[in-house]
Amino acid sequence: MITREALLQEVDAQYRQQRELNQAEQERRLAEAVARDARIGELWEERRAIFQDRARQAFASPQDAHAISGVLRGQLESLHNALRARLRACGLPEAYLQPVYRCPLCRDTGYVGEPVRERCACFTQRMQALVSARTGDGLNGRETFAAYDDSVFSDEPLSVDTPETQRSYMQRLRQRCESYAELFPNNPRRNLLMVGMSGLGKTFLLNCIGNRVRERGHTVVKLTAYQLTERMRASIFEHDVEPFRTLLTVPLLLLDDLGVEPLLSNITIEQLFTLINERDLDGLHTVVSTNLMPEELQERYTERICSRLFDKRAAAMLRFVGKDVRLGSTGIVR
Repeated sequence: MITREALLQEVDAQYRQQRELNQAEQERRLAEAVARDARIGELWEERRAIFQDRARQAFASPQDAHAISGVLRGQLESLHNALRARLRACGLPEAYLQPVYRCPLCRDTGYVGEPVRERCACFTQRMQALVSARTGDGLNGRETFAAYDDSVFSDEPLSVDTPETQRSYMQRLRQRCESYAELFPNNPRRNLLMVGMSGLGKTFLLNCIGNRVRERGHTVVKLTAYQLTERMRASIFEHDVEPFRTLLTVPLLLLDDLGVEPLLSNITIEQLFTLINERDLDGLHTVVSTNLMPEELQERYTERICSRLFDKRAAAMLRFVGKDVRLGSTGIVR
């Protein structure tokens, strides 16, 4: 069972390791600079001695701390100018000896804010990535826009009332899905609702979106509605809350086959509303696929859930129509 405490400890350990790597890199840079110009090492030691001396003075005389800080700034500025000049002269960047951080906001501590400390955004991202690594992101890596083959769809008119074929219609849906993935996270409408019978390619395009967004460096989690119910159940009865908590904060959530999951009393509807509502309030992106029609969704779920799924300000609905396709080799069957 994945516990939040265990994950926090693991991410904290990653930050400690990163700080050690940062320190080693800074020491390597200093050694390189000193090898080129020994005076750089002397200036560096003078700088450190001033820091230590002024820190002792400020601790001994707190009432003089402001004045001491003013003197310190003047002395350090002079040393910094000398260091920058020496670094330039020996062919190194002026900022070569500045502290090394992956995250300039928290300086690789995982915390921001004074006096109230909060987790940095980079920490949350690491937590999400760790949970995804433990539970899997659910994506089928083979189902991509590059692998999408619209020739499997019929080239006959969809109906006697329109000359458009299922193939040309699916080409338009594919383009909309690819545009969504390319624009992420700056989409005009952050959510997509894919509706239509099975065998029309919803799951394939869901994976296409997820794989493209992941390629572009964003965290994605895809799961079926049944898997979602399992996470809901585990969070309540087994106190395994982190996998469900991750779904509340992951940048892109892909929920497949909504409507096939069991309706567990006091769990499914309540937790699903919490998930959709919290993500909506936080402006996060959610893509849902379902074999149910809008009226069937309204019958199955509460008005509170459907009002968010159908909200035209935040969500676009993609209707999948045509003949059921079965093509085992490419998997465009769902």
